[in-house]
Amino acid sequence: MNYVRVIKYAISFYLLWIMTSTVLAMLFVDDLENTARTYIGLSYLLSFILGILVYALVGYRETAKPYVYSSMVAFTMWCVDAPLSLMIKGHFEIAFDPVTFVIPIIFAIGAVATGTTIGIKVRNCSKQRNITSG
Repeated sequence: MNYVRVIKYAISFYLLWIMTSTVLAMLFVDDLENTARTYIGLSYLLSFILGILVYALVGYRETAKPYVYSSMVAFTMWCVDAPLSLMIKGHFEIAFDPVTFVIPIIFAIGAVATGTTIGIKVRNCSKQRNITSG
């Protein structure tokens, strides 16, 4: 397993997620009390969609153990995101809610499974096209 590649995927995913969630916050958050639930829901959906795209790329590029690579990327993301989330919540004195850690894990598992499967299927289809056209 190439751990440098896993870290590159995780950093790319994290930076993409930060950029898109910042744009989402600028577009949808006017009054924090009224839009917090909408923003959180959209943030989870955005993370899920970005995860599918990144894990599809992993599934497409990694021919040996693509599910292991995708799982390692997700685990690396969680190891970075969980402590940062706790620090931010502590800094802004936001109450800790265990559900905010469970829901992203469920979405991540779904994104890993879906995205990696899509990437593998696309890779297999492109191989078959190359065989039949070549």
